[in-house]
Formats: sequence, structure tokens, C-alpha cells
Amino acid sequence: MSALHAAAGVVIAATGLVHSILGQRRIMARVASNEALDPRIRRALGFTWHLAGLLMVVTGATVAWPGTPALLIDVIGAIYVGLGMLSLWMTRGRHISGPLFTIGGLLALAA
Repeated sequence: MSALHAAAGVVIAATGLVHSILGQRRIMARVASNEALDPRIRRALGFTWHLAGLLMVVTGATVAWPGTPALLIDVIGAIYVGLGMLSLWMTRGRHISGPLFTIGGLLALAA
């Protein structure tokens, strides 16, 4: 594992943690209190929201884990660069995920 792999893992995992915490406070709290939505839908949305954050933490750990195959790290890096670029384009640069995904992906690819 290189320092760049570790840095990429930290950026990706931290993005997942922030996604879960801030998303719960700013978005999912509103969803949970929306009585117009069926309770099953509210629970499913909450579950998938936090599942996405968990998957970011796991992919960050995978990138930083010693012995992870270089090809897998490159694939994860390319996916995060693509997601970052997509987020930057779709939100016109107004969402924090764009730069964080892109930086995490580039760090993974640079190692």
C-alpha cells in the first residue's frame, strides 16, 4: 500500500461517513417526517441512503487495504473519477460529492 492509496481510501471513506451523517440530518429527517409517504418507502429510502454511505466506506477501505490487486484499485479509482465528473456536470459543481469523488478516484489511480 502506498501513501496515495491510503489517502484515496481516507477521502473515499470520509465521503461515505459525511454522506451518511449530513444526509441523515438534512435530507432523511425530512423524508422520515413526510406523512404522505408510505412508512415502508420511508424505511427503504433510509436503508438505501445509509447503504450507499457504507459502500463508500468499504470501497475506501478496499483501496487502502494492503495487498489489494492493482487492477481492482484502478477500477475503483476510475469509477470514482467518473462519478465525480458526473456529479460535477449534473449539479454544475454545486454538490460536494463531485470534487471529493474525483479527488479520491485520482489518488487511487495515481498510486
